[in-house]
Amino acid sequence: MDKIKRDSRAIAITEEAKEMLKNISGYYDSDEKRNHPILGAIYSRAFELVNKISNLLALETSTIEKDHVLYAAKIVNRNIEDIGFLMRKADAQSDDANMSEIISHTKDLIIRKIGKQGVPPSTLRQSVTRSYAKLKKAPAPDGAKSLYDYIIDQMVTAGVVAYVEENKKRRYVLTDRKDL
Repeated sequence: MDKIKRDSRAIAITEEAKEMLKNISGYYDSDEKRNHPILGAIYSRAFELVNKISNLLALETSTIEKDHVLYAAKIVNRNIEDIGFLMRKADAQSDDANMSEIISHTKDLIIRKIGKQGVPPSTLRQSVTRSYAKLKKAPAPDGAKSLYDYIIDQMVTAGVVAYVEENKKRRYVLTDRKDL
């Protein structure tokens, strides 16, 4: 760390990287992000983090390149997603959690548990219900076997999750849609 602090080389930046940073700054500075009810304060500092990480990645070559900025933005975005997940989880696990918070957290859990490879239906059900006790206790909406079944059906209908059958293997997989 001392070596980094003593390094006085100027870090240059490519035009592509400069343009990307400008766009990223605008994205995080938008009204939607800055005024987000839960993550607004995090978004307001996100560009600073992208810039710092880009600079750290550029230390070896002394030039910030497009790939440095892209990688830094991915790190920061993932971090923001994780913070949002943890905040929604805390709300959903509180004693006064409402149905909307329980459903939102369950959707988050399902997406995280499915991952990139997908997961068999029984494994997903067991993993989600085992890690979230309130889901088991929550009443099922009319016509649904359980709240979990209602939520997974809703996600399949919305196209966020797909049920796939290949070579006698059944799995839930994520689609490209993230909006619920």
